[in-house]
Amino acid sequence: MSAPRFPVTYTADGVKKDFALGFSIIAGGHERIISNGVLLVNGTDYTIQNVTATKNSGWPTVHFPTAPTNTYALKFYRNTPLLPDSPNVEMGPRTALFAMYRKEEQENDQRLLVGSMAGGDFGQT
Repeated sequence: MSAPRFPVTYTADGVKKDFALGFSIIAGGHERIISNGVLLVNGTDYTIQNVTATKNSGWPTVHFPTAPTNTYALKFYRNTPLLPDSPNVEMGPRTALFAMYRKEEQENDQRLLVGSMAGGDFGQT
């Protein structure tokens, strides 16, 4: 399985409110959503629905209470914390998932850096 490429990008049409996140997350808040260059706040500017969804079950969904402005660029990044979000989390396979996601994010950051140094576009696949 190959690592997901970030960002997942969309262009808003001023009508659509729901967008596929395009990658798995462990919990809400493990994503960064940028609209037209502005970092949005989970729970205020958007919510994540179906957090545990995967590619096979339809991905988590980013829901905006108001449709983003027409032609705005939307960029979705996974942003897994370094450590589990609760000291009471069962630490077995979940720790491995945190580590795998962080490794994918680091590899993606390296691809973006190399692409920018070569004059390439960020996040393009």
